[in-house]
Amino acid sequence: GASATTHLVAEKIAQSRIQPIIVTNGLDIAEAGGVSDRVRVILCPGAYSAHEKGVYGQDTCEYLERFHANVAFTSAGGVTEGGITDVDTNACWIKRTMFRRAERRIFMADPTKFTIRLLEIVMPLASLTDLVVDKPLPKNLAEVTEAAGVTTVVA
Repeated sequence: GASATTHLVAEKIAQSRIQPIIVTNGLDIAEAGGVSDRVRVILCPGAYSAHEKGVYGQDTCEYLERFHANVAFTSAGGVTEGGITDVDTNACWIKRTMFRRAERRIFMADPTKFTIRLLEIVMPLASLTDLVVDKPLPKNLAEVTEAAGVTTVVA
């Protein structure tokens, strides 16, 4: 994805000793990962959004279908008992496609996103393997997440 949260992950990956391949639709994420010689960055094609600093659309989703990922990281505007929510349909399609192509699907959220229900459901909680947060989830959300089989990590 092309978010501030995934940008931070890309920076940490670039500082690590691992040799990953980052496939992204976000220019900031590509730049953050690309500072390391150990990181191979693949930037998707698509229609550019200056506001999001990323590429979107059918071309992007079709391109992502070419890849298999061990791990996919994303964030969105909200996480509720009904699933991950966001306002931008184009971003939702990118996230769905990326997660469909990954074995491990990690959603990252800070407490401002807890119980935020936005326009569109990106995916149900059961589509995730992991939820990474920096504060414990509210009780109802924690119960639903656990019932969905999602591992929650407070980092």
